[in-house]
Parts: sequence; structure tokens; C-alpha cells
Amino acid sequence: MPNRDGRSLRDRWAMGLFGRYWFRILESLWFVPGSLVVVLTALGLGIVEVDRVHGRTLQDAWPRVFAVGPEGARALLTAVATSAITVAGTAFSITLVALSLASTQYSSRVLRNFMRDRVNQSVLGALLGIFAYCLTVLRTVRNEADLSTPTLSVLLGLLLGFCGIALLVLFIHHITTSIQASEILAAATRGALETVERQFPDAANCRPAPGRAPHDAQQREWYRLRAGETGYLQRLDVARLRRLAGRDDAVVRILPLVGDFIIEGEVIAEVSSVALPSPQARYAACWTIGSQRTLEQDIDFGLRQLVDVALKALSPGINDSTTAVMSVNYLTAVLGRLAERQLQHGDCVQDGVLRVILPNVDFATLLDTAYTQIRQNARGNVCVLKRLLWSIGWLAERNRDPQRCALFMQHARLVLDSGSEGIALADDREQFEDEAQRLLRRLQSLEGHAGANGRA
Repeated sequence: MPNRDGRSLRDRWAMGLFGRYWFRILESLWFVPGSLVVVLTALGLGIVEVDRVHGRTLQDAWPRVFAVGPEGARALLTAVATSAITVAGTAFSITLVALSLASTQYSSRVLRNFMRDRVNQSVLGALLGIFAYCLTVLRTVRNEADLSTPTLSVLLGLLLGFCGIALLVLFIHHITTSIQASEILAAATRGALETVERQFPDAANCRPAPGRAPHDAQQREWYRLRAGETGYLQRLDVARLRRLAGRDDAVVRILPLVGDFIIEGEVIAEVSSVALPSPQARYAACWTIGSQRTLEQDIDFGLRQLVDVALKALSPGINDSTTAVMSVNYLTAVLGRLAERQLQHGDCVQDGVLRVILPNVDFATLLDTAYTQIRQNARGNVCVLKRLLWSIGWLAERNRDPQRCALFMQHARLVLDSGSEGIALADDREQFEDEAQRLLRRLQSLEGHAGANGRA
């Protein structure tokens, strides 16, 4: 259930003390499979105990269903276990092939979407779990006359074997679907939109309430906090920073954006306080630096994944204009969601006092990330340049901010210049220039209308 700030309880917990590890665990390939192995192993132990108490009764009541001898039980469990581990190895091999294909055909930045795919993780975990279950039950099958065969456990092993067959069919269907360009772009877009909603959850109330500066702001000194390692700034725990600054009666100013590259020893934050604030280790626990960018709080990285797919498609070795056009379509969807928001951070005020100062995400920078490299690499590609014009026009129609209208106008002119210089055939160039000029006239009208509304 969302709270007043728009975040669900799950999101709020994930942004807390354990958030820096929780997202890494969720995005790993081992967590879901490992959990399923543990669950099915525990299931095997539990079912064996049920068999010990009720197994003889079940055999007497339904002999055709539960009656099985030790040799038959051992052979059945061995066959299911062998098949499950063989299919699991095949599934892992297919997954690696899919990862390699996605990296070479699209972009290495989209590999994380494959690794965090719940269907892939669940199928691999279920197959390994079936293997673990069969081993757990197999060790209880004895030939002694005074011990009954765990017939209920053997029957469940048979049913799990049938489930493994169904999971193999599901896995093959899913993996062949997920390596298609449309699915890769859709998955990257979903991740980017989730980041937008997580960072700026309330579209109707985009501007957070301003906080006043501390009354003794002029008497304070700025203490510098430096990064302890080299890498990308992956996340900031703003709520924890706010509480820590409130405890120290301080103001924390974060200098880099999430996603920026930080070098060890570089100043990452400044703390304004009358007295020496808490040890740097307390503040350093509020941010995470890693070897790669993540989608948790990095909106620019969400756009970067889509742009990289487009750039790979426009490369001479692939030359896939359709995929590049699809990338522009999905980029437009993400930019459209961003255009609804003022991109200002909340959670920076405590008891009416400003405690955390964050660098705001610049919409102009996001537009540059989305359009510039695609435009530069599609100079002579008419269909991609036209789709860029469509994207700019679509966004401008749904935006009433005069400053952003001016940005759309600037990018439209750059796309027009790229097409005029890069399109070789005169007819194609003339048609493109006519379409671009129509868009520019429409943007001028929208810019004037937005300016009039702003003055009003």
C-alpha cells in the first residue's frame, strides 16, 4: 500500500538500511535458485517425516497410488534426479548463450535484465531444487524389512519430475522470446519507468515543500567527506542522511549525481555544522559505490540502455534500422513520463529545516543522453531521423514548460542539420526537410503558447 509520499512499504524498506544489499541480491542470478533449493530440500525432509508417520496407512488405503518397493523407489528417484540435473545444466548453457547473444547483438548494459529475469531464475532454481529433493528422499530408501518405503515422498518426486518437463518447455519458450529486440527494449523500459516512479513518485505534486535553512547558517563550516573507493555512485539513502544530519544539527550537501564516476579521495559530500559532525563512516554508509551503474536510482542509466541498443543497431556490422526506430519509440515513453515531473528530490526536509541538498537531475541532460548519440550515428538514416522528429514532436505536444519547449526546438534543429548534411539522395533529403520544417513551425507555436501560459 502506498504511503503519503507515494512509495510502497516495500520500496521504503528497500531504501532503508538493507537497501544497499537488497537490490544487489534481487539482481543476482543465485538468490532465487538458491532459495528454491533450500525450500525443496526442506520439503523433502518434511515429507519423509510425514511418510514415517502416515506412510503405511496411505499404502493400505490406496495401494495402486502409493505402493512401491525399495528398488522401484530408488530407480524412480535416481532417474528424476539425473534428468533434473541434466536439464538444469542444459538450461544454464542456454542462458549463457542468450547472455552472449544479447551482449554482442544489443548491448552489455542489458545483461542485468536477463540476470534478474524471474522466469529464468525460477526455472533454474526449480530444476536444481528437484535434484536436491530427490537426493534428500533417496537417502531414506532402505532395504531393511522393518523400515517402510517413503511412498508419499516418491510419489511427490514423480510429480516434480513431470513439473520439470513443463518447466523445460516454459523455459525454452521464454528464452526464445526474451532475446527478441522488442522484449529487450520493453524490459529496459519497464526498469527505467520503475526508477522514475521510485525517485519521483507523485506526478501531480512534483514540487516538494521547501525547507528553511538553519538559523545559524552563517556561523557554520563545511566539512568535506571523501569517497573511500573508486567506482560509480549507485545509490543514496536520503532518509538516513536526513536523520543523521538532524541528529548532528547539520546540513549535508551531496555533490555528484547518482551514476557519476567517483575516484577514491574525491569529495562526495559536504557537511555544514557548527561542531564537528559524526564520524565520516556514518555518512559513508548512506551511499554505495560499485563497479557498474545500476537502475535503482539512476534514471540516466535507464535511458542509456535504450540508447546503447539503438547505437548497436546503427553500427555498420549490424545495420538494423528497425531496432533503432523501436529504441526511439521506447525512449519516448520514458521521456514522456519524465516530462510530467519537475525532477526535484523530496525527503530532504526534517521538521521544517532543510537537512539534505541534492543535485537535481537536469531534463536537458536527459534529452542529450536520449537524442545526441542516436542523431550523430543516424546522419544518413532517413527513417531513424524521422522517428527522432516524431519523438520530439510527441513530447512537445504534451509539455507546457517554456524552457523545455526551447530544448525540444534545439534538438529538432540539430536533427534537421544532421539530415540535411547526411542524407545523400535529393528527394529523400527534401522530404525530410519539409517534415522537419513543419515540426519547427509547430514547436514555435507551442513555445509561444507555453510562454503565454507561464506569464499568465
